[in-house]
Amino acid sequence: MDSGNNYSANPNNGFKYTSPDFGGFSGAVSYSLDENTATKSNVTAFHVKYANGPIYAGVAYQDEGDTADIKYTRINGSYDFGVAQLLLTYGRVKEAAGSANEYSIGVNFPVSPALTVSAAYAIHNPNNGYSTNPDGERKGFGVGATYALSKRTTAYAAYTTANTDDAAGARTAETRLFGVGVRHAF
Repeated sequence: MDSGNNYSANPNNGFKYTSPDFGGFSGAVSYSLDENTATKSNVTAFHVKYANGPIYAGVAYQDEGDTADIKYTRINGSYDFGVAQLLLTYGRVKEAAGSANEYSIGVNFPVSPALTVSAAYAIHNPNNGYSTNPDGERKGFGVGATYALSKRTTAYAAYTTANTDDAAGARTAETRLFGVGVRHAF
């Protein structure tokens, strides 16, 4: 829930190796060179996953480099029961001043071959002087639906709400978002 504040999703000037699939196991490693020698913020990342049948499990780690001194760890998994898919995630954001733990649970319900309804709940819990909202907790809930219009075109709608509380438990921020759209893969 808070990892996106400084996270480098696709750093420039990088090298990446993605392994082939070995019976459901695969992984990737990447290293991004920073051209600014004064900041030395090279980004190193890896992930390992297992995806076979109804089971998915993955571990990922990213180090944002010397200057940012931020490290992200994610452990996630899902199991598809057929009537529903359960998704779980644990995340940890570590910076020089502190850290934060993040948890989420979600479920996907395939109502029909074309329609899937989803719901999720997430908590961000900062510790020990974490720089973004160091004493408060964030909680969020979302519901959404996707409808396949064709093999490459999907309509979607979603609603999310999130609250931020201070150390005393008083609400300091509240966000509500609603979105609709159409996604087409070329």
